[in-house]
Amino acid sequence: MGTVRGELALYLFLAWVIVYFVTWKGIHKSGKIIWFTALFPYVVLTILLIRGVTLPGSGTGLLFYVYPKWEKLLHPQVWIAAATQVFYTFGIGFGSVIALGSYNKFNHNFFRDSMILCFVNPMTSILAGTVIFSVLGHMAYISGKDVGDVVKSGTWVSFPGIPRGCGQNACSPCLVCSVFPDAAHCWY
Repeated sequence: MGTVRGELALYLFLAWVIVYFVTWKGIHKSGKIIWFTALFPYVVLTILLIRGVTLPGSGTGLLFYVYPKWEKLLHPQVWIAAATQVFYTFGIGFGSVIALGSYNKFNHNFFRDSMILCFVNPMTSILAGTVIFSVLGHMAYISGKDVGDVVKSGTWVSFPGIPRGCGQNACSPCLVCSVFPDAAHCWY
């Protein structure tokens, strides 16, 4: 397993201190923080999108992203993965969603919020996919490989891929420091 890295332990402690102060007076008192954490990932994604599509080779990654492989639809594993993704992205059955919903007013317009969620969620996934595959196209360009050889399953695609691809940016430390908290916020 290895040894404990001091800087990672410090960052973990810092994250828990932030969580404590955000929830200190109750979740309903932290409206401004929720606005920031809800909108800041889109700012970061937009910056990464602009950077990603300007990298050499990003076009091949984007073509790989939008060109369908129809034969994959015949595999049941693809449909299982898609259904799993729907449950994760919409938070179906997650207790945290139910707990947060309990802070809404009784006459809150849940239908409107559901429609907004059904539109924003896939658009966010498309935006994030565009960012990731533009960077993967650049990584394939640098390594001289095909995009299909660079793409791997799991979290490998975004966690090491985005920092590697955007590492040439002048403000890459700021971007990388904002990618992981945003990813954790969006995925959990």
